[in-house]
Amino acid sequence: MKIETMGTEHSRDRHIYARGLGDILSETFRIYRRHLLKFFALVAIIQVPLSVVILVFPTNIEPVAIAINFVNMTLAMLIYGAGISAVCQHYTAGEISVRRSYSRVAWRSVSLLVLGAILSLMVTAGLYLVEAAGDIPILLPLLLALVIGVLAYTVYLILGLPAVIVEGHRYMAALRRGLALSRGSELRIIGHLAVYFLVFFGLVLIIQMPFLIVAMITNPELVAESAEVTAIANDPSILVGSALANVIAPPVIFISTTLLYYDLRVKKEGYSVAQLSAETSVAADGETVHPPKDSLEFLIPESEQRTYNLRTTEEIAQTRRRGKLDGQI
Repeated sequence: MKIETMGTEHSRDRHIYARGLGDILSETFRIYRRHLLKFFALVAIIQVPLSVVILVFPTNIEPVAIAINFVNMTLAMLIYGAGISAVCQHYTAGEISVRRSYSRVAWRSVSLLVLGAILSLMVTAGLYLVEAAGDIPILLPLLLALVIGVLAYTVYLILGLPAVIVEGHRYMAALRRGLALSRGSELRIIGHLAVYFLVFFGLVLIIQMPFLIVAMITNPELVAESAEVTAIANDPSILVGSALANVIAPPVIFISTTLLYYDLRVKKEGYSVAQLSAETSVAADGETVHPPKDSLEFLIPESEQRTYNLRTTEEIAQTRRRGKLDGQI
């Protein structure tokens, strides 16, 4: 009797349904806590080498700092994509595989990198305009327009990234999908995202605060009015704290935003775990149908990729009814 109850509760935990803000945040930390080490590994695979690069290269040189920030923001899309795939696996299989997550990312890596590069270019242009607008006031309207554009793009991007990983859309189709999902719910989405990012930055602050205190004690010059921003950012204690925060905090964002994507699809399309399983080719018991070996997105048209996914999903259902799984799909 106890075993049946536990099984029922476990099944309920992996059910996709419409959630409010509090429910999404609660579910976010429940998923994060359950797969804590896997999420750490997902982020660390890319973030740790990037942190080493930041330590090695002088970020006080403006071109180098811009280049590092551009690469960092672009590659962050790969981490984000792996996190989305991990959340999918939580619901469809109950477990998370780091290798499987990045295999899904590799399938749509070009689209993820393009979407990340667009955001990086917009942010970089905005930073230049902020600096130039102080001397050329006429640039202020352009800066305001760019800020609005970045915010709008970020909203569609956050909903478009799951469309890349889950539904297999390419970059432009993913942005259109994000626009379609957000239509009629813009204010609610913006409110949710504001809270998600407040929680994220709060967590970053909590993680970094002890290292900041250590830096101020060991290097009192950092608290002087004459201290430069680059000197503070390059302090070893602060760099370690930043690296740690960059590994621990990001899962909060990609788990919560993936749940928001599910929520919108539940309300608009009646979305379910069965549909998620079909779209990601991961059966509810963890069985995985791998895409063809030559399934890089720049080699096979998107329509063929979707046809393949539908075909393999149907084959899984047929073989399961026969009582065995054909491992040659």
